[in-house]
Amino acid sequence: MYCPKCGNQNSDEVKYCSNCGNSLMSIITQPLSTDTIEESEENETPVALIIITWLLMIFSFFPLGQVTMLIGIAILFCAIFLLFSKNSTGKTNGWIVLIIWIITFLIGFFGALNKGIHYN
Repeated sequence: MYCPKCGNQNSDEVKYCSNCGNSLMSIITQPLSTDTIEESEENETPVALIIITWLLMIFSFFPLGQVTMLIGIAILFCAIFLLFSKNSTGKTNGWIVLIIWIITFLIGFFGALNKGIHYN
């Protein structure tokens, strides 16, 4: 490992630099703290995306014509994005939204078939 003060190369077993005497213990412990920070950033809950997804779910129940279809597509993409998040809260919300989306899609699809409405 290299000394951060003078740049001298030292063996991995030593605690102090052989050139300037600087402590090398901070170098050994530093990667552990950066790994912890990276892990905590990866595990953050995507709160904004969860809120946007649930608001889209609420708006999708209003009859807005073709806008409702676009909202449904946006909900599907949000749910898939949440499923691939590394946070368990995001994944749980993603599964719930995806299941509700599939159920409402099937109800709308079969309801349209029964009424003889065809989407062109």
